[in-house]
Amino acid sequence: MRKKNFFGFCVAATMLLGTGTANAATGSWTSGSTTVVLTDDGVCTVSGRGAMANYGSDDVPWSAFRDAIRTLVIKEGVTSIGNYAFFNCRGLTSVTIPDYMTSIGNYAFGGCRGLTSLTIPDGVTSIGNYAFGGCSGLTAINVDDANAQYSSVEGVVYNKNKTALVFYPAGKQGAFTIPTGVTSIGETAFGGCSGLTSVTIPNSVTSIGGIAYDITPESVTVSGSGAFAECSGLTSITIPNSVTSIGNGAFVRCRGLTSVTISDGVTSIGESAFAECSGLTSITIPSSVTSIGESAFFDCSGLTAINVDVANAQYSSVEGVVYNKNKTALVCYSGGKQGAFTIPNSVTSIGSGAFAFCIGLTSVTIPNSVTSIGRGAFRGYSGLTSVFCLAATPPTLDEANFTVSTDTLYVPERALHAYKNNGDWSSAFDIILPIESATSVKTVDADKLHVYPNPTTGVVYVDNANGAEVKVYNLNGALLHRTRESRVDLSGEPSGIYLLRVGGETLKVVKK
Repeated sequence: MRKKNFFGFCVAATMLLGTGTANAATGSWTSGSTTVVLTDDGVCTVSGRGAMANYGSDDVPWSAFRDAIRTLVIKEGVTSIGNYAFFNCRGLTSVTIPDYMTSIGNYAFGGCRGLTSLTIPDGVTSIGNYAFGGCSGLTAINVDDANAQYSSVEGVVYNKNKTALVFYPAGKQGAFTIPTGVTSIGETAFGGCSGLTSVTIPNSVTSIGGIAYDITPESVTVSGSGAFAECSGLTSITIPNSVTSIGNGAFVRCRGLTSVTISDGVTSIGESAFAECSGLTSITIPSSVTSIGESAFFDCSGLTAINVDVANAQYSSVEGVVYNKNKTALVCYSGGKQGAFTIPNSVTSIGSGAFAFCIGLTSVTIPNSVTSIGRGAFRGYSGLTSVFCLAATPPTLDEANFTVSTDTLYVPERALHAYKNNGDWSSAFDIILPIESATSVKTVDADKLHVYPNPTTGVVYVDNANGAEVKVYNLNGALLHRTRESRVDLSGEPSGIYLLRVGGETLKVVKK
């Protein structure tokens, strides 16, 4: 009896040891009509009949185990790889896709840096946006010759008849010439190809793909990437006259791009098409362009001039600033321009994103002709210190406007209450003062200007005013005192916050 028990113990122990040293399951999940199993040797197996579920970037059930996945085996019967299913699995080096797979979702393998090559079987009929984007080690994607939807040449994916370039591997290096006969460049086709140094686009191409962008109140949020997005090695591009449309975000974040030639023939430039191309210093809009999307040149910090061909019937430019043809609408201000700017009196509207992230802009004067300011027209500032709005009636102010370091707006004295009682303007600016308080002032050195004691119980002293007039306001904008002496007496004023305007500077003083 004891021998039998001892034998049973040995068998059980052997089974336990065998389980521990073989491929123990690290995790198992249900995904749509499939089951995903990850074992401790880094092999992830997807099995079942039907499609995996689609996910967002942050809700993949096995996301905590992404770095553990080394090999992916998808079994026969699985028909679809879901959106973001293996996004950012940086250690993934091998993928086996079955013949009867029909679709690969958006971002399915995005950011899988360990992949070097991949074969698309004959059954695949749909490849999602950015499916292999950011796979920086990927030098070739080969398509089975029997595939009816796609084809490949030297690792580059096209549609079957090679009229559309679908995907260029992010790990390929150097220059590339798009074959003659290609008529369209797909959304995200070259996205994240940091090793691409130059690209030649033939005259057969008529459109350069883009993707939807969400311009949020705080920033531009990219919900995808355009055809050449984040090609950091790309230094110059010539868009031939066969191209009629440059898609949304087509060249977003191509920070090495210093030269762009847009040929006559292009009719539309999409939203954020050249956003964050910090290497650009100038660009010319040809006569054929009839539409420029919102924030097309957003945050191009080196761009000092956007010039419009004089023959353009829709747009015009003056000193590198873009307007509509009759100059009643300001469309786009060059992000690299420095100093103060006065908007011409002909302008009645300021377009959405027109001055967004123009960090060299220090002061802007808005004429009394302006009646509306678009969404995010003045968002993202660090250098703007004063805004002068001459309109007696506050212009309509859309969301996400003005991030001003001093939070000070100057308006006509007769309109002071109108701006203070306007919810949009009063929420954009903490301090609204009459324009008269900022005129005829003597320049002082802000770095040396000093007020003490602060807080105070009565008297404060202003050092280094250099004889400039000192004006004291309450937070309602009322002028209380003015003097050219260094001593300012607040003894007769109630406790609170006061504003001392000295030269071009405004200082806050707290009276206890």
